[in-house]
Amino acid sequence: MVVAAQCVPVTSSWVSQFVLTCDNELAVQFRNNVCCLYPMTNAALFQIAISWPSPGKFVHQFLYKRLPYRLIKPPCPAQPCGGVTTACCPADPVPTALHATFTGAGSLDGTYALTYDSTISEPTWTTANAFTCTEVPSPLIFACKTFGSAWLATIGSHGYSPAGGSTCSPLVQRFTGVDLSACVGPTGATITVTT
Repeated sequence: MVVAAQCVPVTSSWVSQFVLTCDNELAVQFRNNVCCLYPMTNAALFQIAISWPSPGKFVHQFLYKRLPYRLIKPPCPAQPCGGVTTACCPADPVPTALHATFTGAGSLDGTYALTYDSTISEPTWTTANAFTCTEVPSPLIFACKTFGSAWLATIGSHGYSPAGGSTCSPLVQRFTGVDLSACVGPTGATITVTT
């Protein structure tokens, strides 16, 4: 997954923004929401792009038919590179992409991707897919609650604190006794969050 370190909107009839990835590569997002990553570029070319008087002319002069590219999902908004600093694991930045593994959860057993949500004030990761809980779609929410510096996993209307043996390095947060009965699952499931 390509992560954006910087997203700079520009004034252009067909270029929407220039993106510097966490790998220090240039990406260009166009007005039609197509985004091209140029793997052989660097932060210096990104700086030239954002300062060029005409974004479209920059693309034609430096990129179009000159450098290879690959289509990517638009990575903006920008996220912290190298991980997210939390009060729950202050010495170990937490990656922006995590995994939640459900066990003892019946038909919900499996591993689900958790993605960092930079729009929420507390460090929070959520699943893209929502589970049907009491007729209301509900994602799994994994968050570091700044009050008390404690991890919390929430699904439906239930919140859970990690069980013993949870660690920050490597990140392993285990939530036991999870009641999924409102989400068409059993009681007593385990959710384990890892990198």
